[in-house]
Amino acid sequence: MNFGKVGVLLKPHFNKIIQFYHVPLLCLSIGIILSTLPIKWNGKSVTFLQLPWGSSEEALLGILHEIFSWFWLFLAIPYTLRNLLLPLGDSTLVSQNLWLRLTPILPYEVALFRAFKVFLWGCWLGLLGLLWAGFTFSFHYIFYQVSLSTFYELFLNVIGLISYVVLAGGIVAFLDNLLAIDDYSGKRLIASFAAFIPLMLAPVYIVARNTDYATMFPYALPFFKAVASNKDSLYHFGSAFVVGTILLILHILTKLGALIVI
Repeated sequence: MNFGKVGVLLKPHFNKIIQFYHVPLLCLSIGIILSTLPIKWNGKSVTFLQLPWGSSEEALLGILHEIFSWFWLFLAIPYTLRNLLLPLGDSTLVSQNLWLRLTPILPYEVALFRAFKVFLWGCWLGLLGLLWAGFTFSFHYIFYQVSLSTFYELFLNVIGLISYVVLAGGIVAFLDNLLAIDDYSGKRLIASFAAFIPLMLAPVYIVARNTDYATMFPYALPFFKAVASNKDSLYHFGSAFVVGTILLILHILTKLGALIVI
């Protein structure tokens, strides 16, 4: 296995992340951070733009979680779908892989590149989320003395976002091998399906929440506080990350010929 070849494929996508194309997303992230500054907590009540929003630290966390959830929803549907999932699906078209016949890059190395690309995007969006969580916690900790547990509450949103990207990317890579579809419309249908599945799994969990092992049921959903506790949500996000990783590994194995998927 030649990781240098994988790096050659991955380099343009890494460069794209740090180029101007993604500056608007970074500006949006900074805007999300600034939107949390008018939220104030004096130990007795929470206000936003001088308006009362609650009388406990939980109310403060609820507002911050709501802000990030809308940001996550934007990243999940238009941004991740357009910039990661659709190109990921298109890259498996036969017409896009004909050049493999003329290069020393093997199919499983391309599959490995796809997996690395998914994790790269997950790290990129996770970094933006971590920037938000770190700054927001530091600001409210310094000026309003919120508890240290607040950072864990905020960081849980970041874990969920990363899990969403990995699970959605894994679904695209796996279904592209499983389904015999080789046209742009079909690939785009798969990518759109994958973009919504991590979110739609949450209602399935609600229906089956009283069954065995329901705590480990995978989903990655903004506004997750309405579905499960923070502790349970961590299990769900962890499971989603693991399932997405397994699907990406299966995608690589099919290209190695170690696994036959009909």
